[in-house]
Amino acid sequence: MQGARNAVWSFQTRSERRRNAPDFPVSGGLPPDGAPAALPGLPRERPLAAASALHSSPSGEQRISPDDCQQTLTIMLVSLRRNYAQLVTSGAQLLLVVAGIQMESRKGWLYCLTAIAVISVFAWLSALSRLRAVRDTPTSKVASAAQGYVELIGRGHPLGDPPLLSKLSLLPCLWYRYKIEQSNSKNKWEVVDSGETSDSFMLRDDTGACVIDPEQAEIITRHHDQWHQGNYRYTEWKLIKGDPLYVIGQFRTQNCALEFDNRAELNALLAEWKRDMPELHARFDLNNDGELDMNEWTLARQAAKREVAKKMREAQAQPNINIICQPRDGKLFLISNLTPEKLSRRYLFWTWAHLVIFFSALGG
Repeated sequence: MQGARNAVWSFQTRSERRRNAPDFPVSGGLPPDGAPAALPGLPRERPLAAASALHSSPSGEQRISPDDCQQTLTIMLVSLRRNYAQLVTSGAQLLLVVAGIQMESRKGWLYCLTAIAVISVFAWLSALSRLRAVRDTPTSKVASAAQGYVELIGRGHPLGDPPLLSKLSLLPCLWYRYKIEQSNSKNKWEVVDSGETSDSFMLRDDTGACVIDPEQAEIITRHHDQWHQGNYRYTEWKLIKGDPLYVIGQFRTQNCALEFDNRAELNALLAEWKRDMPELHARFDLNNDGELDMNEWTLARQAAKREVAKKMREAQAQPNINIICQPRDGKLFLISNLTPEKLSRRYLFWTWAHLVIFFSALGG
């Protein structure tokens, strides 16, 4: 069924469905032999490789469909946007400096300085846009927030039961991201598995509640755990119940009654009944001839209309749902358990740092 039920329950069903728990004990979050368990619902290959799954052509050759290419490109762009800090502040400039020194040539050194300057420009623009969004967007209350781009501050709460458990530590949480790495023969860490949840959760302030859809959000959390076992390294990030939450994104209020489509609901209900013809005949085949004539089918439609009218009344009784999610125009969608003041200081630091690196590269 569609219409109002989707409007009311689309976020609840995502969080209330039964999550698969990992098949290893809670202690340490690791299997006894130290190897990572096969995590349910996640591919063993890397996410981008999984997103661009290969399809077999009639000749037996492997090919990638256009849809898979588009999906892979979308994942890459989202990953680049959300993890810009790790990409441009995780020693990329330092690695280029080391590479330039090892080249022992002026030409190679100039190439490395140019690359450092280009990276710093993009990183500076990205940090500056985030700084402006956090500083310039006024804080709203849930009950009085305008429809559109807003900033909310409140406390995090789960949307439903059962509680979400983090993949590695098996602790109850609102959201988690994890990464499993293995040390290879060159003593370098290689990612063997990673992922994060997209389950919705709630932000509550003193005026009301808002559903947070974290898909494609940039999430910054102070809950960061890392541990080693054998030649594996495990890293996990979490948001937990009761965390102070800062969210900036697209806010909208969903009216369940307005979302209700009588015609669509009626067609969907009749289609559902037709899938069980014996039951349909038992209810409306009054002359028991094995077929529904015009009068009997009219009775069936009238019964369906009564059920749809009942659902409409239920939808009208449902309260409006406040939702904050990814803006369609590409603006910053940020979720954090840090205060806006700490976020501003963080982005201000990286704004100046990348500016200094840029001019240092030009003067080098």
